[in-house]
Amino acid sequence: MRPMAQADNLIMAAAGEGDISQGFHNLIAMYQVLHNRGYRPTMDLTEWLTHHQGEQNKPNPDDPDANQRHDSQ
Repeated sequence: MRPMAQADNLIMAAAGEGDISQGFHNLIAMYQVLHNRGYRPTMDLTEWLTHHQGEQNKPNPDDPDANQRHDSQ
């Protein structure tokens, strides 16, 4: 097992509200959403987010509750 850098631990703790394991799972879930929307690791994330900023209010086809939440807005 590879030891985590302190900065990585802090990021995962922040993503998990203090729980590093939950933060890891949250980051995996976040990446899954980004990947499903077309992001790839070779892309510049800031540029990709800027380009896709207008799509943030579109329902996520991978989220079964998305259409219900989107319709209620």
